[in-house]
Amino acid sequence: RKLNEIPQSVIASTLQGVAFPLLNKFDDLKRKKRIFRKIVRVVSFVCFPIAIFTIIAAEPIVLIVLQEKFRGVIPLLRILVVGGSVFPLLYILSSLLQSLGKSGLLLTIEFIRNVRSVLVILITVNYGVNAVVMGASFVLILSFVICYYITGKCIDYTLTEVFKDIYPYIVIAL
Repeated sequence: RKLNEIPQSVIASTLQGVAFPLLNKFDDLKRKKRIFRKIVRVVSFVCFPIAIFTIIAAEPIVLIVLQEKFRGVIPLLRILVVGGSVFPLLYILSSLLQSLGKSGLLLTIEFIRNVRSVLVILITVNYGVNAVVMGASFVLILSFVICYYITGKCIDYTLTEVFKDIYPYIVIAL
């Protein structure tokens, strides 16, 4: 899982360092929403191509970085990258919630996401590594949808708008 998160977490933490001060600068919710949508687009523009590249180049990446004996992790890496592609988008939500003064909501969202992750692991562990990996990816994507739905209510950012913002960059990456 860590190999999957390296590029995404570096990008996400860098953008979060920029996003919070930028979002915190304005009190007007409409302006905050406009800025956040731009941040979502920038993150999507960067992260989805990296995710697609990682899926396509998983074999040479694993063989170079981890060597031949780890060839079996290639399909697992590809599955994790699918879920991990939304990780930076989840990460920047914390900047938005903090700028809105909603740290309690952020804590609740993260707690529920972690409980979901543990439950999925407990449920899928009896079905093997592939099931655990698919479950982890599923939890990230589900968390993305749920978190953007909940947080979107704070700034009137609908899931339709979220998908309109990220969809072009998914298509471009393909």
